Amino acid sequence: MEALNNTYIGHVMVARVALKDHRGHYQTLQIQGRRKKTYSGWLKQAGVFYTNAMNDKGILAELGKFGMTPEILQKGLAAIKDIEKKIAQQKRETGEAQEATAVRDEAFEKIEDWVVDFLAVSRVALKEQSQMLEALGVVEP
Repeated sequence: MEALNNTYIGHVMVARVALKDHRGHYQTLQIQGRRKKTYSGWLKQAGVFYTNAMNDKGILAELGKFGMTPEILQKGLAAIKDIEKKIAQQKRETGEAQEATAVRDEAFEKIEDWVVDFLAVSRVALKEQSQMLEALGVVEP
């Protein structure tokens, strides 16, 4: 991720120089101001940069003068999309794990309820046989 960020920042710096006389392109690529720090903000900003750069012939022409080819931009966009897929997969897996935990906890609650009932009935049924209760793990004071 750090390597991709460094590459992206380098591309933004080149774009700022290449497009210094084209402020409208700054808006199109969202290269004015600071870069976002959050994952979602950063991914959105970088995605807009690469997508819009590749879709605007004027921007491509200016960036091409500085060696930034459509292939380089496509590679950057592909890397951004790959990270987005990985984050989405991680979120799905996190959700699945949380759901599995909820199902497990519900099952434990049902078992706990059953065990409480079982022990209560056992105490009544084996009231006169304390050794049998101890065999079940029930120690009466």
